[in-house]
Amino acid sequence: MNVSRRIFLAVLTTLCMTVFASHAAAQGGTWAIEAPLPVPSGLGSFAFGSINGEVYAVGGQLGSSVVATLEVYNPATNTWTTKTSMPTARVYPSAAVVNGLLYVIGGCTTFDCAGLTGTVEAYDPVTDAWTTKAPMPTPRREFGVGVINGVVYAVGGFSGGGASSSNEVYDPSTNSWSTKASKPTSLGQVKSEGVNGLLYAMGGYDGCCSLYATVEAYNPSTDAWITKASLPSPRAAGGTGVINATIYYAGGTSTESQLVAYDPIGDAWTTDATSPTQCQATCAGTAANGVLYVSGPTSVDDFMAFTPTASPQQLLTSLVGTIASFNIVSGIANSLDAKLLAAQSSLAAAKKNDLNTACNQIGAFINSVSAQSGNQITASQASQLVGQANLIMSALMCP
Repeated sequence: MNVSRRIFLAVLTTLCMTVFASHAAAQGGTWAIEAPLPVPSGLGSFAFGSINGEVYAVGGQLGSSVVATLEVYNPATNTWTTKTSMPTARVYPSAAVVNGLLYVIGGCTTFDCAGLTGTVEAYDPVTDAWTTKAPMPTPRREFGVGVINGVVYAVGGFSGGGASSSNEVYDPSTNSWSTKASKPTSLGQVKSEGVNGLLYAMGGYDGCCSLYATVEAYNPSTDAWITKASLPSPRAAGGTGVINATIYYAGGTSTESQLVAYDPIGDAWTTDATSPTQCQATCAGTAANGVLYVSGPTSVDDFMAFTPTASPQQLLTSLVGTIASFNIVSGIANSLDAKLLAAQSSLAAAKKNDLNTACNQIGAFINSVSAQSGNQITASQASQLVGQANLIMSALMCP
């Protein structure tokens, strides 16, 4: 992220804190149990990803069998559809989504994990087909993944030598891997998410004795790690997702059923609604269309959805982060950023006329994005940006 974008984010954050104090929605949210995965009871240790608002569940284990199945959940119909299985059956893989493709990385090819793999396979929903990509240099399982500026970061996990500190980066545009600064704390079952240009690695298990509450953030610009506020309690292998620039962490091996949320700007955790059932060890999680979906080997195999209550502050911060993550041509990105900053300036006095002006400026943002759709911004990116902007319009009750 360039210097001007960082300055913009700092100004935007300050304005949000003062302007939206009287408009922010109450924190919290609601849980619901959705249609279960269409596989035999007991599927676990699989990976989740989300593309265009749908949830993808891939791989995992059934008893002592390792599977390659791919199931896709449509929230609009609350139904699952079976798609083409991935070429390599695996348990404990990790998954990431970049430019509409699902990348399934690493894991074990045998139930006892005697066969660690670095295999990377990419699924294209448009063609319902898989492509083999360059393998991860360090074969691992139960590692964290996150996407920043179109590249995938794979951190921690368990390798042949135990808990790992590896930080390896995959660039889909070149189909190549590179090695970056190692994670300070070697942990497996770590969960990771990319937010506003930083990769957050949360919790984990040392493979021997202890669960950790440690949170460490990696900055690609400096190739350095910094320590952040710890989780409220030690946990590992939970389900995570990012909604409105907030990281949500559910379940895990610490017998936790309490959902917790992390604010990267304030570097603080809060507790949220308890899940209906505990998403136990090897819980999978992802966020799609503002909803956190988690599932794992619980007694009833629940597939659960948490819908948080978002404030305008969160929505705007999330939109700015989305622009940064798309790596849009700088001139276009700066123009879009300027429109959002203008809207914030109009809201400074928090008067009706200022709110109307802000609504008009956010409308101008939507028009600019629509005009660039298919040109400097892909149709998929434009759809996401317009959708997020419309949420802000609704939160501010724009006409």
